[in-house]
Order: sequence, then structure tokens, then C-alpha cells
Amino acid sequence: METKQKLARRQVLALTAGLAAFGLAGCGRSVPETIKIGVGTTLSGPSGNRGNDILNGVKLAVDALHREGYKVDGHDVRFEVISADDKGSAEGAKAAAQQLLDQGVSVVFGHLASDVTLGGLPVYATRQLPVITTSSAKEVTTQGGGNVFRLVASDAMQAQALASYGASVAAGMRAAVINEDSVYGRGVREDLVKSATQAKLEMAVAEKIDPKSRDFAAFARKLKEAKVGLLFAVLREAQLLALAEALKAEAWTEMTVLLSNPAKTNKVAATELPFRATYVVSSALDVRDFGQGAKFLSEFRKAFNSDPVWAAHYAYDGMFAVADAIRRARSVQPEDLNRTLKTIDPVTWVTQTMRFGADGEQANPAIGVYQATRGAWTLKMSSAVW
Repeated sequence: METKQKLARRQVLALTAGLAAFGLAGCGRSVPETIKIGVGTTLSGPSGNRGNDILNGVKLAVDALHREGYKVDGHDVRFEVISADDKGSAEGAKAAAQQLLDQGVSVVFGHLASDVTLGGLPVYATRQLPVITTSSAKEVTTQGGGNVFRLVASDAMQAQALASYGASVAAGMRAAVINEDSVYGRGVREDLVKSATQAKLEMAVAEKIDPKSRDFAAFARKLKEAKVGLLFAVLREAQLLALAEALKAEAWTEMTVLLSNPAKTNKVAATELPFRATYVVSSALDVRDFGQGAKFLSEFRKAFNSDPVWAAHYAYDGMFAVADAIRRARSVQPEDLNRTLKTIDPVTWVTQTMRFGADGEQANPAIGVYQATRGAWTLKMSSAVW
């Protein structure tokens, strides 16, 4: 009887050990040999260059990870980048998101404009898929169930920086704000008005405009009548240039103008705007303004025969953060990745300060102030505290 009991005990222990080993092997192998990374963004139309910039940043990071021999639990792992064009619309984002889910991606980088991103987020939320984004509207990280991670500063932080810098360069001037009537524009304006009050700025005029409109004649007259000396313009390139023409026609250009992210384009930098001074307060720093920027720029040019135009370096670091989270979690399950991304200080190469908080926001996002000099944007200052 005793011999049988010992034998039975040994069999149970052997079975238990076998199951444990199988479980551990299962954990190690729960990461597939090829992990699919989705990039759902605007790849065509007026904003296509920015969307492709994000896509190229992810591709460049994947190439670097493959060269270094990326492994999880000692096993070689490859990444496959799958892209989907949202065509710059919320409906397009829904379709692109579903396309990426159907193809089995584990993580998504996307989308671009906040209105568009908000269209796709409910689709990703059905599986709690991690979404890495440069969209800055505050609503973006509050949708879903904690699966959205922002690579740059939020609208609220950008608005605070706009008000703070405006107060420093145009103290005592009457101020005005005009914004495109979009999720992004409304969010910046709302937070800007609050921050302007705290900065003791007198906001004499505050208006919104349809994103497709180019008629600024009435607004220009209001600025002249109110004797505005500081203008906050939350507009994109085409609208900004139309506004400049309207203000020239009204002979009211002796103003300091502060712009937000979308106006930081090569065309705006190359245009001789008629204002006393023009600045862009940007939630994304140019790659050239980082210590490792020159190396990244060289690799990017070699791979794509062009310069980055928006936030390729943030997407690049974001992909390294994702790879680091997968390696530490030893999993591509959404709940594991979402939890891990919020708790690690990931290994990144360009920005070197990327870290997501519990709310999916950057812990210490730097905001830069740029001014056009000889046709290019030059950094005047940057800070994570405003």
C-alpha cells in the first residue's frame, strides 16, 4: 500500500510539474512569432503627409528592432506593420479601425486629427486594444477604458503654454482668440480662455469659424475696432493665410500672433506674414531639437529619401515603448499591455523622456515655442512647466 501511495504521489507531482512547465512555456509562447502593429491614420488628402510621417516613424522603429534581434523570453519575434487610410474623416476612422481589428493587430498607432481619432476609438474599445496617438484633444484619452496613450502634450497643456507665453511677450495688450470649429479647436479655446484669465489677459474678442471657411473680413474688422494687440489663432495653414490677407486689407497687422500645432508647416514658415511677431506653441518638439535627433534624421532620410514633417520621432519612440512593454509583459493581450505601458519607464531613443501616466498622458511632455527664421521654424524655448 505504501509503495502504491508513493507511486501515486510521484505521478501527481510529475503531472503537476509537467502542467507548470507547460503553463510557463505557454506564457513564453503567448507572444506570437510575428506581432501585427496597426497604423490607422490619414494617408491621403491634405493631411496625408503627416499621417505618412507617423507610419514611417513606426516602420523605422520596427526595422531597428529587427536589426537588434528583438526577443521575448529568449524567442525571436518579428513585427508586421499594417496600415489603413482613414481618409481624414471620422467615418473613415471607424472603417480603418475595423479593418485593423479584422487583420488581428495587437496595437494601433492612430489617428491624426482629434475629430477623426474620436471616430475610431469606440471600435478599438470593443477589444480594449492599446491605441498610441498624437491627437491632442482632451477627450481622446478619456474615451474607452484606459486603452489610449498620448505621445505629446494635451490641448489643455498647450492652451496653458499659449496663455503663459502670450502674457510674457505682449503684456498689457488686449487679446483675442479665433479657433476652427472642431473638437481640437473648441478644446484649445475653452482651456485657453481659462488660462488667459489666470494670466490676467484681457480677452476682448473670442470667435470660432467653420474649418472650411476662408472669410475673415468681419473678424478682422472686430480686431481693429477692439484694438487687439495679441491674437491667438487656433487655425490650420490655409485659414491662417486667409486671415493674414484679411488683416492686411483692414490695415491692422501690428499684433503679436500665437499659433498652435496645425499651423507649424513649411509653407507658413516660408511666408512673410505681416504681423509684428509670429510664434507657434507646439506640443511636439522638432526632431532637430533633441540630442539624438541628428542620428534619427540621418536614418530617416536614408530610409525614405525625405525629412520627417510632423511627429515621426514620437511614433518611433512610441514603437520602442510598445516593444519594451511586450517584452516585459511577455504578452500581447490588451489588458497586459495597457497595464504595463502605464507602469514602465520605457527604453526610447530620441525623446528619451517618454513615459505614460495612469491616465495615458505623458508624465513630463515638453512644449516648444517656435519662430520662423529664414523660412524655417527655430526653437526659442521649451519647457514641461508653464
